[in-house]
Amino acid sequence: MEEIRINEAVVNFKRPNQIINMGGPWVGDLYLGGPKLANNILIDNLVYNKNLNKLFFVQYIEISKWQRNNFFTINYFDVRLNRILQYEKKFERIFLKEISNEYKCGYYDAFHDENEKHLNTLDLNNIKTSSPALPNEE
Repeated sequence: MEEIRINEAVVNFKRPNQIINMGGPWVGDLYLGGPKLANNILIDNLVYNKNLNKLFFVQYIEISKWQRNNFFTINYFDVRLNRILQYEKKFERIFLKEISNEYKCGYYDAFHDENEKHLNTLDLNNIKTSSPALPNEE
């Protein structure tokens, strides 16, 4: 993963864990410098929009041990407000490609960016957001 720096703080992951036992995807705890931002974040799929000053990422929401009940969400960390928001749309699988200054999201309906036939667009302006629970510090 290419190193991302925001205001001199390095974005990194700890406690990586494979969530589907066939080569991925992998999630981990997301950190910006020292503090943990969020749990169960898709590793190697961060999009930092410098103009918006927001770090977009995908979170795995595990609500049961059965894979079919779990889902992914697009979240972002607003650097100016020091706050995370979560879009309420749920995905079975997703890989972010880009987020434009107009909040247009290019994403793959997959866990990778290897096949353009899975590329979709989404207007994030039309999706509600909420504040997710804060991660437990460990």
